[in-house]
Amino acid sequence: MGIDAHLVSSTALDKRRSKWLTTMRIATEAEEALARMGKELEANVLRRDASKAALKAAAERSAELEKEIKALAKRREALRTDRTRAKRGVKKARRRAKVTERKFDKALLADMLRKAKSADLATNSGTAVSPRGAGNAAKSNGTPPRRATSATRRRSDPVVASTRRTAATNG
Repeated sequence: MGIDAHLVSSTALDKRRSKWLTTMRIATEAEEALARMGKELEANVLRRDASKAALKAAAERSAELEKEIKALAKRREALRTDRTRAKRGVKKARRRAKVTERKFDKALLADMLRKAKSADLATNSGTAVSPRGAGNAAKSNGTPPRRATSATRRRSDPVVASTRRTAATNG
């Protein structure tokens, strides 16, 4: 029986050793799983904190962007107003330029007509007449030249009258 008792005890010992090794392996695996869970929990806390910080930064950035949008809308309205005023200014300046151009055209035509009349009179009469009027011809008869008023000049000058008619129809 001694041999059988030895066999029984070694078999029981082997079973206990096997059971112990199995429980040790299970305990080690549980410790490893616990360590993994602890690391995941730490990572989760870090991610949560990072997400909170990102959310706070995004909310601040959102508020900044909203302020910027409002400022840009104000600037847009100011620019629109300025553009409208500038358009009116350009229109007014063009109108003034047109009026000035008409006056220049009128003066140029009158000057050209006076010069043409003077040249024609000089050619036909043989005496030179000044381009400003009949100054030399008036001196020859001894009477001073008569100065025309603006009203008589407008009525008597065909260039001025035609220019006025053209301006009235275009204007």
